[in-house]
Amino acid sequence: MMETALKVIDNELALEQAGGSLELAHELFAMLLKELPQFDSGIQAAFERCDWETLQQSVHKLTGAAIYCGVPALKSASERLDKKLKRGQNDDVGPDVDNLLEEIHRVQEHAHLRIG
Repeated sequence: MMETALKVIDNELALEQAGGSLELAHELFAMLLKELPQFDSGIQAAFERCDWETLQQSVHKLTGAAIYCGVPALKSASERLDKKLKRGQNDDVGPDVDNLLEEIHRVQEHAHLRIG
């Protein structure tokens, strides 16, 4: 269930979120990319352990980071999961966790294609 209507990486949005500073936009995106592997493994591990508090904290932190980095599909996926976890809807978050992990991988893949 990819966020097909939303871009994986939106450069214009990233620039806007960085107040028009290309340097800051690059810096924020680089910081996000560096943290994505930890988010990926941490979210997956917390979900597998049914550690809802840790999962919600990780997803909330990722949502905060995604807001400023021009990654609308990742932001949307993390916000949706964050809201479910905050409401205690833990029984049906599996597809949302899978979707979020997929969006993390899509950002990593697109970043690699842009850089490599």
